[in-house]
This record gives sequence, C-alpha cells and structure tokens, in this order.
Amino acid sequence: MENKDLTFEIKKYIWIPILMIGLVFVIYLLNFWGNPKSNEPASWGQFGDYFGGILNPLLNTVTIFALLYTINLQLKQLKTSAQQNDLMNMQLDLSKRELELSREELKKSVIAQNKSQLALNKQAEIANKSSELETINFLHLQYTNQLSPHRYDMNSPEATEISSKLSQLNMIIEESYFELIRARNK
Repeated sequence: MENKDLTFEIKKYIWIPILMIGLVFVIYLLNFWGNPKSNEPASWGQFGDYFGGILNPLLNTVTIFALLYTINLQLKQLKTSAQQNDLMNMQLDLSKRELELSREELKKSVIAQNKSQLALNKQAEIANKSSELETINFLHLQYTNQLSPHRYDMNSPEATEISSKLSQLNMIIEESYFELIRARNK
C-alpha cells in the first residue's frame, strides 16, 4: 500500500522539472524566434550556457526538495518501524507473562493432582483396613457362634481350638482398629 502511495507521489511531482525545461525553452523561443540560425559554434555554446545557467539552479532546487521529501519519508518509516517494534516488544512481554502464568497454573495443577492422589491412596488404605476389619469381625462372629454349642464343655479340644482362634482374632481386631485409626489420622 505504501509503495503505491510513493509511486503516486513521484508521478505527481515529476511534471515540475519537465515544466521548468519547457518554460525555459518557451522563454528562449519568445526572445529569439525569427532570428537566423547560426552556424558558429560560439553561438551554440552560448545557447547551451543559457539553458545550463537557467536550468541547473532550478533543477538543483528541485533535487534538494526531492532529497528533503525522501528524508521526511524515511523518518516517517523509521517512526512507524519503531512503533511496530514497540508493539512487538509489548506482545512479546505479554506472551512471556502468559507463559509464566501457564507454568504457575501447571505447577499448581500438579500439586493439586499429587494431593488428590495422596487422598485417594489414603481412602483406599482406609477402605482396605475397613474391609479387613469386617472380615475379621465376621470370622470372630463365626467362631463365637461355633463356640456356643460347646459353651458348657469348654475343655473339649474343639472348644479349645476355637477359643485360641478367638483370642488371636481379638488381638488382630485390636491391632486393626489401631491401624485404621492411624490411617484416618494421617
């Protein structure tokens, strides 16, 4: 887009030097029209000096203005580039900050996931201990029910064996309750 604008600006002002050349030629024709053509080189040298003497300062002035215009365009482009550079730096800073926030959020997510995993492991441990305790209680109840018919004859070998198993189960139950309490309090 800027290239088209620059081409338009150049085309817009190109007519100035052409007009100057034409104006000098018209002034010459108005002053010297009708005079005979000279065959002397000195006359043609004077003609060249006339054109060069008038056109050189005019064209040099146009060249200076073109140079100033070019410098102005370069300054505008430099300013635009600096603004774009500042904008890109701001976008880069914003991207860095977003990346930092994403990393922090990811770290928090990992910590939360680890805590969740620990809580799930603790719940699984408690569930296992509770299941073991229920199994032990069931066995205790079963041995107690088996001992009931032998209640009056506690000296029978069968009653002694059941009583021994019940004692062992009581110790296991007591130990399992303590483990369950410890697991819940972790």
